[in-house]
Amino acid sequence: MRTSSTATARATSGEQLVLMQGLYALLEVGTWLYCSFQQIVTTHDSIVGIMQGGTIVPSNITAQQLLMFLQSNMDKYNKIGWTVAVVCQVIFWGLAMPGSPIHSKLLHRWIIGAFFVLEVTTDLWYSIATNTTLGGAFVWIFNWGNGGWLVSLCYIAAMSAGSIFMGIRGFYRLEKILTPVFRQPRTA
Repeated sequence: MRTSSTATARATSGEQLVLMQGLYALLEVGTWLYCSFQQIVTTHDSIVGIMQGGTIVPSNITAQQLLMFLQSNMDKYNKIGWTVAVVCQVIFWGLAMPGSPIHSKLLHRWIIGAFFVLEVTTDLWYSIATNTTLGGAFVWIFNWGNGGWLVSLCYIAAMSAGSIFMGIRGFYRLEKILTPVFRQPRTA
């Protein structure tokens, strides 16, 4: 009698563990989706902002003419911004996948490094220019030269890790949970 209750207790605790791992895996995949979406949006916004801010105009242009000029290029800026944002995320997702179809490891590292610098630069610009960093004592603790650089760096690190590694971890946990369910029995 005692052995059957012990076995039942073990089975129940095992089921609860699998359920908790499954819920945690779904939380990780959800976080990955959220962070990936945020990364795409912030990269797009910062690329568009950098292109708009880098527009060279004659000094005698009126405000109305400037607005008309910027609005006439907005479609082009949006297309460029979305392209850069999506390509950055796809490259980062590919970084996390095993193996690479690019045979030159040096070229592969250069491409990933260039996109990493682009992502960090645009995220830093976005977090500083759009006031996404927090105010108050939190910024005072992480502030250096009144720039809030460490808060921006924390934002970048959290979003980058969330948009790359959380998905891998979540899918790994789901794979461990679902493999026994979908494993086909061996035939003799």
